[in-house]
Formats: sequence, C-alpha cells, structure tokens
Amino acid sequence: MTDLGAALGNVIRSNGGDGIDIFQASNALHFGNTVEQNSGTGLFVARATARMLGGHTIQNNGNHGIWVGAGASLYQGAGGGFTLTPSHDTITGNGNTSGGSGVYSNGTSVVELTDATISDNARHGIWARQQVSIRLARTTVAVRVVNGTPTGNAIDLALGSNVDLTAGPPPVGVQGDLHCADASSHVSGDVSGLTGANDCTSF
Repeated sequence: MTDLGAALGNVIRSNGGDGIDIFQASNALHFGNTVEQNSGTGLFVARATARMLGGHTIQNNGNHGIWVGAGASLYQGAGGGFTLTPSHDTITGNGNTSGGSGVYSNGTSVVELTDATISDNARHGIWARQQVSIRLARTTVAVRVVNGTPTGNAIDLALGSNVDLTAGPPPVGVQGDLHCADASSHVSGDVSGLTGANDCTSF
C-alpha cells in the first residue's frame, strides 16, 4: 500500500507467507479483518504507518500475530495525530509453527494498542527489542500456559525498549511475567494489573 490504503472486512486466510504486508506506506487503515492460518505473520508492518480501527481477529498464524519493525508505527484507534475510537481486537493462537509471539516489534518502532486481547500465543504475548516504544490501554496480555508452565513472558523487553501501561479504569491486565532483559529497558505507568513477576525498572 502507498500513501493511503484501506483493507476492510476481509477474511485473509491460508496464504503461504504473511497475511497482510504493509511496507513504506503512510496511514494504511485496517478495520474488521480476520487474518488467520497464514504460514507467516498475520500483519507485517515495516517502514510504514498503519492504523487498526478495530474489529480484527488475528489468529492461528504460523509466526507472529503482528510484526512491526524497521522504524514503523502501528496505532490502534487514537494516536499519531488521529482521534479515533477503536473496537476490540483479538490476537491469539499465533506462532505454533515458528514459535512466534502475539505482537513482535523491533528496530526503533512504535506500537500503541488501546483495546485488545493478546493471549495464547506460542512464545511471548508482546516481545519488543531494539528501542521499541509500546503503549497499552484497556488491553489484556496473557502468556500461554502448557501443563502449568508458561511458554514465555506476557511482555518481554530488550535492548532499550519500554512499555507504558496507561492507568485505568481498568488497569492493563498483564497475566504472566513482565521481563526486561537488560537495564536499558523499562516500564512506566500502572502495574496494578500485573499477576506475575516484574524485574523491570520503572521510569
């Protein structure tokens, strides 16, 4: 997509690679899509700005549910100069082939989710590395548990990444551990919805 593109109300299923790729685009809009059972990542965004207006189900893709990288920005509803009210997005059951996470981001990217459930993905709920900025509100992030053992962390940060858990109501639900792999990664905001361990430094 280039400049402004929109994908509305589609079922994107069973592709041999990714479900949706957005590369070098500006303000690509997505609403009400079901992206499932693709061999690669459900939604891949690189060197682009994309907006999810809600109503998505991103599930059972072979790699990550969503991958945001190479300086890209992904906003759900409001953010980045837009004022929009999103409906709920569900990101679940991804990574069963390649060990992916619900949301993976790298390379100085920005991810803002304001109404989502991220659960039961193969590795982490959210995995951010290399100076990624994540902001969550009215969102639940839960790690997959198999035979009583988590398969990863609810949120995993590394290499100068940070997450802002916006104060509620309700607080952001983090069902599992919040882990920072190094001292340059941080958490800010309201951690009262965290049910697991937290080894991140607050700022």
